[in-house]
Amino acid sequence: MTDIIPFVPFRLAKAKKMSERFRGLASKAAKSFPNLETELLQSRIDITPIEYISIALYSTAFWFIVTNAIMIVSVAASGQIVKNLYLIPMVSLPVTGMSFLYLVSFPMMTARFRAKLLDRDLLFALRHALIQVKAGVTLFDTIASIARGGYGTVSEEFNRVVRDINAGVPAADALERAGFENPSPPLRQVIWQLSNSLKAGSDIALTLDSLVAEFEKEQLNVIQKYGKEMNTWTMMYMMAGVIMPSLGITFIIVMSSFFGGSVSESIFYLILVFVVFFQIFFLSFMKTKRPMSISSD
Repeated sequence: MTDIIPFVPFRLAKAKKMSERFRGLASKAAKSFPNLETELLQSRIDITPIEYISIALYSTAFWFIVTNAIMIVSVAASGQIVKNLYLIPMVSLPVTGMSFLYLVSFPMMTARFRAKLLDRDLLFALRHALIQVKAGVTLFDTIASIARGGYGTVSEEFNRVVRDINAGVPAADALERAGFENPSPPLRQVIWQLSNSLKAGSDIALTLDSLVAEFEKEQLNVIQKYGKEMNTWTMMYMMAGVIMPSLGITFIIVMSSFFGGSVSESIFYLILVFVVFFQIFFLSFMKTKRPMSISSD
């Protein structure tokens, strides 16, 4: 369960108590976020949508007060209170607005990240399951083996299935619940097909065999698509990160010589800052585009 959420000033348990006065407003605002309950479930944030929105409203109010206090002190220190008074709402309102938007989007972003982690390890877990089932191991023992197999978040999901089955939940029902509570469409497909095979009494080895072949083909398509996209992004990187800065400096020097002016040294520093920030942004962006199946981490 997630206990710490960015922009929430306290741990989740304490924040729930501190935000109780916002429950009335949160119950009305919750209607604007119909998918929040599923996103909270899939991101392992164990609270209700109303509780979460009340925490988001409380945190927004907290940062509004903190930001205003900092700005008031800064404006007062400048010695020009009346002249710089407009800076207080200009800074505090965007900061608090962005913090609220981030908080209501956090479960969705967390669920998507968990889905990528699940997709990364799913193929290896499926191959493990196929070998076990073909060797005559029962489905429950196969699931328990995957739970202990060190397949990251996939092992965590199957460990929940094992706990439910040990608690007396039928295997098919435990699988259906796991399918609903995880954010990865491929894993949901795997779990529901296993559940249907159990109910229908069909050969689970054949089901796993077809799932492995299908998922291998899907991952190959994703990697090939990523390789094609890399050509476009590489060209953009060369244009913005190498060609434009070098040609831009040359153009500035040539134009300044034509007009008899001099080039300020600060322009070169600005170009350097732009290139550095672009490099950081581009590398971060490309990391998000890279399929998890070929990630180095």
